[in-house]
Amino acid sequence: MITREEFSQSPIPYIYELGLCNCVSLKEQFNTKASLVVPINLSNNGNPTPKLWGLLIAHHNSGERQWQTDDVEMLNEVSVQLAIAIQQAELLAQTQAALAKEKQLNIFKSQIIATVSHEYRTPLTSILAAASTLVKHSQQLDESKQQRFLGIIEQKTRYMSKLVDDMLLVNQLELGKPEFKPIALDLLQFFSDLIEQERETAGDRHELIFKITGNNHGFWGDRGLLQQIFINLMSNAIKYSPDGGTVEFHLVGKESEVIFYIKDQGIGIPIADQENLFQSFSRGSNVDTIPGTGLGLAIAKACVELHGGNITLSSEVGQGTKVTVSLPKISPTGQLSPSST
Repeated sequence: MITREEFSQSPIPYIYELGLCNCVSLKEQFNTKASLVVPINLSNNGNPTPKLWGLLIAHHNSGERQWQTDDVEMLNEVSVQLAIAIQQAELLAQTQAALAKEKQLNIFKSQIIATVSHEYRTPLTSILAAASTLVKHSQQLDESKQQRFLGIIEQKTRYMSKLVDDMLLVNQLELGKPEFKPIALDLLQFFSDLIEQERETAGDRHELIFKITGNNHGFWGDRGLLQQIFINLMSNAIKYSPDGGTVEFHLVGKESEVIFYIKDQGIGIPIADQENLFQSFSRGSNVDTIPGTGLGLAIAKACVELHGGNITLSSEVGQGTKVTVSLPKISPTGQLSPSST
């Protein structure tokens, strides 16, 4: 009996009983004792051994028949033409997919340019105005006013710096080139440090609350990506609570995963907008003049998925928003860490 490998490697078609190619059902269906079978071979990226795509089978329904050389040659020629058509169809599909991807990237680049142009204009204007005032009138300004203008410059500069970082990260994510480097992390210390940094920049109108429950030991994650998740979610919670209020960060440790959620008392998100909020450049329709790029949730979602986790959102207009992240306690080997089992 000829093997599949011998069959696919031979340029000569074989004639053999129907049962030898596992086509018993066809034998019963056509009530025939003989069949002519030839391979449909596709070129294999320069490899001299062709790739077997399938089989072309000829049946004679009027009884037993001895196939002739002309029959074999004809069926073999049909298989060659089929192989050419199949490869052309595959090439067309690949070309169309590449063109669609290129079109998507071009649209994405246009969105980046438009976003950067728009989002840079306002903070840059504020920086120039504050710097100009300090240069021209510093002697007439008391120390408190000078500090206020310096604060404006620092705040707007941080915003512009984060915008550049977000754009670079989103570009990496879109190109499929993010790096995931998990290490053992002390989540309590990690998030405590980040909370303190946010308190320094949040101002007096927002009260940041940090609550911890459960076992948070044994977590492995990428420090940079985890920081991106926290910063984007926390900055959104503060930014979209323009009237101030409480912003809560809860860290909950479980046996095989950690869960944290950020809850604010801000403007909330309309239900109709919630479905697309994890897509790049998507924002709620009620943000009005609050600046933003619509990248924060998209970045957070991508970073969560690199950890093998999930992110969900619940919100009500005028009542605030809650974003929940769950991440597995995974070691670099892809196994649950010993302390979490």
